[in-house]
Amino acid sequence: MNKQTDKIIAQLEIVITYLKTKKYEEIEILKIKKILVSAIDFLIIENNDFVYLLDQEDKRNGLDLNFFVNAINKKLMPFEDVVKILYYLKTIFAMFVTYVHEYFNYYIYSEIKYMMMYYIKETIDDPKIEAINKKHKSSDTYFHKQIALFKYIYSVYDKFLYINLQVGKKMELNNDDEDKYYRFSADFLNSSRPLIKDGIMLRKFEVFLKSLYRSSSFHYIRILRNNLEHNFINPETKFNYGLQTQLLFVMLMRIVLEIEFDFKRDSEIYDLLSKNNLKNGINN
Repeated sequence: MNKQTDKIIAQLEIVITYLKTKKYEEIEILKIKKILVSAIDFLIIENNDFVYLLDQEDKRNGLDLNFFVNAINKKLMPFEDVVKILYYLKTIFAMFVTYVHEYFNYYIYSEIKYMMMYYIKETIDDPKIEAINKKHKSSDTYFHKQIALFKYIYSVYDKFLYINLQVGKKMELNNDDEDKYYRFSADFLNSSRPLIKDGIMLRKFEVFLKSLYRSSSFHYIRILRNNLEHNFINPETKFNYGLQTQLLFVMLMRIVLEIEFDFKRDSEIYDLLSKNNLKNGINN
């Protein structure tokens, strides 16, 4: 795995150098998206080793999530590579969101894009929030800043789902039950059906979501979120949630990439909404 990891790191470094030019060609951006999909799927979704290393680091720092995952490879990458890869991926997606205006340019998801931009801006304006070499007690302001930011972007999962449900309702293409308790992992696929290009893309999106839901990374982040919500935290123990927040951000951006490949164009979705609003006498 180390050779493949080294190759991915080298690719990400080349991508960052290219994006820094701020002179982009559409074909190059498409190539970069495919590189990102391949890297994230290989390291984070299809492989346990990445999260295994994060969890082992958690345990060394006194955070035991009762999360059980085994490494697949005997020869693991150094933890420094985990840090580097997350930093590179976050940097690339931050540059995409900031400079590539066509990226994630969906009217219905504009609030989610601004949420991502808020996260990026917060960590740029105050680098201490994600300074991984500094750990914080619960009495420290940065402990709470980290947790607040993690929970804030974790809420994007539900935001995706409920936007889809609302759009489907306006398009009269789903029969959502207002009394039902919806969950991202159970209902995001069905809520997305009206927005996906065709049956082939629907199947592709379904395969991706199944892989995501099965991944150790998805469960690791979910368990961490539940731990932050419900568990007692020893006031004397120091933690840092910067890497976990970066991992969450990267996973959400992987969903965005799949949306860009599989969903109808923004203009098509917007036109469908506009026509339905006019039909029902509803203002935009």
